[in-house]
Amino acid sequence: AKYPEAAFIELEPDSKDTDMRALSNIGTKSFRASERDAMTRALAHLARTLDNR
Repeated sequence: AKYPEAAFIELEPDSKDTDMRALSNIGTKSFRASERDAMTRALAHLARTLDNR
């Protein structure tokens, strides 16, 4: 998946899965490393978008 951190989005806050996190520890990376990588990709995309203006 291109954005694995977006694989799970809780839409019903009162559902039985409220204890689940959007970022799961699927790979060997920690949650913090996964979040850092996602933010790095998002910032790079934003920078490219602003450069193209």
